This record gives sequence, C-alpha cells and structure tokens, in this order.
Amino acid sequence: MRRTLPLVVGALALTACSRDGRALRPPTAAQNQSIVTTSTSTTRAPSVGNPDTTAASSEAVDRFVLGLPFADAGTIPVDNTCKGAGTAPRVTWAQTPGGTKELALAVVDDTAVGTVQWVITGIDPALGALDAGVVPAGAAQAVNGTGSKGWAAPCPPPGVTHRYRFTLYALSAPTGMADGADSGTALAAVARNVLALDVVFGLAQG
Repeated sequence: MRRTLPLVVGALALTACSRDGRALRPPTAAQNQSIVTTSTSTTRAPSVGNPDTTAASSEAVDRFVLGLPFADAGTIPVDNTCKGAGTAPRVTWAQTPGGTKELALAVVDDTAVGTVQWVITGIDPALGALDAGVVPAGAAQAVNGTGSKGWAAPCPPPGVTHRYRFTLYALSAPTGMADGADSGTALAAVARNVLALDVVFGLAQG
C-alpha cells in the first residue's frame, strides 16, 4: 500500500547484501544505523508501520508525489533489473513543497533487511524528472550494498520475489554529500532536513 508521508517517523535498517554473485564489502557501522526523520510540515499523514488509509485519502490534495514506471506494489520493469539492461528507472515528482532546496532518493530492498540499492542526492527540484539511467549535473550518488556507486539493479534469487522501497525526499537544505559517499552517511545527511517524502513499493522476481 502506498504511503504519502509529509509527517513521519521512519527507520531504514541498512546492511550490505547481494544476490547476483557480486562481492560485497563488510557492513560498516554507518550501514547498520537507523535514521529517524520528522518533518516540519503541518499536513497530517499516516506514519510508517501504522498506515491510516482514510487519513491518507483525505490529505491527498497538494501532496508531494513520487512517480515511477510501475504502480505502487507493482512489478519493476525488467529493464530496471539484472534480467534486463539494469538501468535506473525514470523518476518523476509533483507538488514539491515550498522551501525545497533539493531532492534525494533512496531505494532499499525490504526483503533483504534494508539492503541499499541506490541513494542519490543533490537533485534539482526544478527538473521535474530523472530520465532512466541518467544522473543529472550536480547530483551525487552513494555507494550501494554491492560496494559500487549508483544504482544496483534488483536481482533476487531465482524464484524469489523481493520488495523494494523507493523513498523520495524534499529537503529544506542541501545535504552536501560527496559523490561516492557511504550510504549510511548519505542517509543521515538526508534525515536532517526532510520537509516531506513519498514512498512507492516495487516488486522484482528472480
């Protein structure tokens, strides 16, 4: 179920894990930290882990919205997984809150205990979209759970379905994250200045 969360307390447990044969770095302390964010927005919305669909629908007007090439809880296109080209998906957004200085996107594999697939910060809100596989000028990507920088295409074991959480953050101040930073460090920087966020879940089968 999709959750739009301008007021939220959320946690992401970060570990390093992979299922496609690539070597992994040992998890660092930062990759096992949790981040807790509380927005300054006055708009009500359900909290993570305790969704209130009535509240969500009543606050649907003028909410910050993440758009992806699949419906919430839908199947991630093959081209965005290790079965296809493995490119990062096209990302769009709408109703960016006033005062937003930059956007950040985090993708984690919930089935694999929060394995980081992608963290990208420094996204200009005025762009309106990220084209598939394109990193815009000024953006920075963290190291993912495979030990490489950028998008780690979903690659569950054969016959197994994993659920991936895509979270787009509107930030009140730049993160200042350097390209190639540790994912835990990047997410901690994101957590400090969250105005609003939206979450979409996607599924991929090995």
